[in-house]
Amino acid sequence: MLGCLAVGCGCASLVTCIISVALPYWMYYQPPLTSDKSYFGLWILCGETAVLGKKCESIIKVTGYFMAVRALIISGLALIVGAVLGGAISFCVTKQSRRLAISARGLSSSAGVCMICGAVLFAAWVPDIRVPGAMFHAGFGLAIASGVLAIATSVLFYFATKTNSNPSES
Repeated sequence: MLGCLAVGCGCASLVTCIISVALPYWMYYQPPLTSDKSYFGLWILCGETAVLGKKCESIIKVTGYFMAVRALIISGLALIVGAVLGGAISFCVTKQSRRLAISARGLSSSAGVCMICGAVLFAAWVPDIRVPGAMFHAGFGLAIASGVLAIATSVLFYFATKTNSNPSES
């Protein structure tokens, strides 16, 4: 039962990470005394002005920091997919593989670390932008929430492997 709860928590982490990666709202800024506003995510930059309307462009050229943020978040996404699949097979389908459950626990904790480190690196990179009126937005918060959920999944997997007597050593 606890293992299936861990899988559910992992699914929540997976969904929040996917939304975080897809959202163009990691940073939002509106310069003081204007109605213009801009926002960007990991892949797209958008701006809205009263004169030109809304315009979005793909972010192609990126700095080392931004490339590292992308790599960490995508790595966390891939790791949490593995953790959810491994946990689902181990606890909800076969109920026979303790090693798979332990692997899912390791993948989940690694995913959480990657996601949180990606968000922290993004926050460290932001002072280099130096834009007045800039603030973090939903995509950034979801990346942190996804990392916390992934670590919670790992903790639940730990307790599930300790309390579940069904998984064998195979």
